[in-house]
Amino acid sequence: MLIKKLAVMRKILSAILLSTLVGCSSGVVYKSLEDMPVKPDYSVKFPTPDSVNLEMSFAQTSKAGKYKKSFLPKVTAIRSEVCVADKKLGEMTASDSLQIMNLVAADNSVSSTLTANMGWKKPKYINSNMLSFDMQVITNKVIYTGSKTLKELTLNADETPTKALTLTPKIEIQSDSCVYFIVEAKRNFLNEKEYIPNSETLRIEIFAMNGKPIYASNHKANHFQVIKKLLPDEIGNTFEYKVIWNGKNNNGQIVEPGRYDVRLTIPSRPMPYITTTILEWKLSNE
Repeated sequence: MLIKKLAVMRKILSAILLSTLVGCSSGVVYKSLEDMPVKPDYSVKFPTPDSVNLEMSFAQTSKAGKYKKSFLPKVTAIRSEVCVADKKLGEMTASDSLQIMNLVAADNSVSSTLTANMGWKKPKYINSNMLSFDMQVITNKVIYTGSKTLKELTLNADETPTKALTLTPKIEIQSDSCVYFIVEAKRNFLNEKEYIPNSETLRIEIFAMNGKPIYASNHKANHFQVIKKLLPDEIGNTFEYKVIWNGKNNNGQIVEPGRYDVRLTIPSRPMPYITTTILEWKLSNE
């Protein structure tokens, strides 16, 4: 047993020595992403449920005559390994697609931007919340490396919405007495403090155009006291909240044709999610 351990240690030491010699002979130096002279902005998007796009954007201003010695012209490639629990699942590379945009000011200073877009096809069985990215920004003499979780990137990205969910309202009119009010919720980032306190998952409030209340789905309603997850609970995924309306007001009377304001609320805690839309009720049948 001891002999096997010594053999394993010998292999590890040999590998370290070899990598050190290679690094010294090639003149390449490894540094942390945090040591880059220009810090990038990150953006993570999910164009489809089974794809992930990672974008890194750099911006710098160089003094006249020093552009060629600045950071961005030295970047030759950017790559990222996609991992779950330290296990590599795939990789993304941006090299040929790297483009630097330069603007020269009156004082001959150069404002430069570089954007790297990298895509990866995510298996549907992988929970995106668990993803992490081992990134490398490669220059002619220095390779900057570092690892960031999906949660870190989505919380810190400049383009990340301020709310964990983005809502899209929809209305499907089935008949003169049946309407589906739908809210499509897309998960931007995780907020572990949010929850739904009871069985009411979507509240519908309908108002006349003058602001007079017409209908509320929680009017005289009793809801079971049960703690529920605020769905979707995976970054990049969507979930539809749906409630049926029978075309009557809170007094049981049929609502007259016309245009109505609709407020749709996911009654989550500590803060609810609210969106609005317009209902054109029975106008097509007039």
